[in-house]
Amino acid sequence: MAANLSLGTAYQHYGGIQAIFQQRGVGGLTSQLSRSILYEYRPIDVSVSFRLFCFHEISAYNLQICFCLLDRRASFLSRSAWLNLRCLLQDAQVVGPLQRLLDIAYLVPPIIEQFDSIRTQGSDGSSPPESAPKKRRPSTQNMLSQLLCSTHSVWSELQTWEAGLQNHDESVQLYISRFSSWSNASRDQEEEVYGKIIAVSCSFPSFELGVALIYKAAVEIFVVELMADLKQDIGDRLGGMPVSAAASLNDVGKVDDAVESIVAGTPTEDMLSRSIEDLNQMALDSARRICSAFEYFFEEDKKRTGRMVALFPFETAYRTFKKHASDGDGNDCRRELLFCEMVNEKLHSEGIPTNFQPSST
Repeated sequence: MAANLSLGTAYQHYGGIQAIFQQRGVGGLTSQLSRSILYEYRPIDVSVSFRLFCFHEISAYNLQICFCLLDRRASFLSRSAWLNLRCLLQDAQVVGPLQRLLDIAYLVPPIIEQFDSIRTQGSDGSSPPESAPKKRRPSTQNMLSQLLCSTHSVWSELQTWEAGLQNHDESVQLYISRFSSWSNASRDQEEEVYGKIIAVSCSFPSFELGVALIYKAAVEIFVVELMADLKQDIGDRLGGMPVSAAASLNDVGKVDDAVESIVAGTPTEDMLSRSIEDLNQMALDSARRICSAFEYFFEEDKKRTGRMVALFPFETAYRTFKKHASDGDGNDCRRELLFCEMVNEKLHSEGIPTNFQPSST
């Protein structure tokens, strides 16, 4: 697959792998080879969509999570039986940082899928009559609030995961800053005046940690954007009230028990108080963090593997910049999109296909 760079062949190949795992189930993971293939398949699954195929020489399991997040749908690997592999297996791979991160990442696609289903079914914003018994009547607002609660829980798990990499010692450096050597002056005419849009790049203590951290930044974008979308939808259903914080809704008595139970004293309390604008800015910050890591993954010793593992984060960062460039929210992201054009050209120069479309902004 990586040799001929054929998207059609790759789809067929990974579709076959998926079918085998689904048919055999967790109980079929009886050999080291079958488990190694699963560990490689998960990251691709969670991070690749049919719009951008992410080749991954060391992780075919990445394919499934890529499919899930970019296509906004859950897969069989989001089921509890497949998320508790550490309880069943003792392989070193399954307890590595990337695989632990994927256990968290796989919690996101089912939430996105449920949210999309609610929005599709309840697009008219109607609600049941107040005369119906509270405990019996279906409440779209309650379902949305439960999804918001679940999303905050995922956010908290992501932060706990990263803290664990540092052994809960903030002095431990995971991102090692250095001046960027890449120049994009041929595209970005403002670079000579204002400096590079990505002036500082970063390296990592190890390649394995670098892959895990850049994937974490990409998953983080999906999580904070989902929080923003959920808050916006809840606000719209409350008659257009801006939802800047779950606590503010609680003050006026318009937030249900699912959100109310997580407002006080939880690790995600600060996230609950963030406005939609703050959450969108956090997504942009994560996208820029991803861009700062590209130089590391394009180093000569990383070879093609480094470029391939960066494809899902690249697609996610590019999608985020393009979204905000068209939203008219004050973040035109024009220079970031020009930076993505440069990265895309570097990928294509090595024969790696992407789904990048140059922006007209």
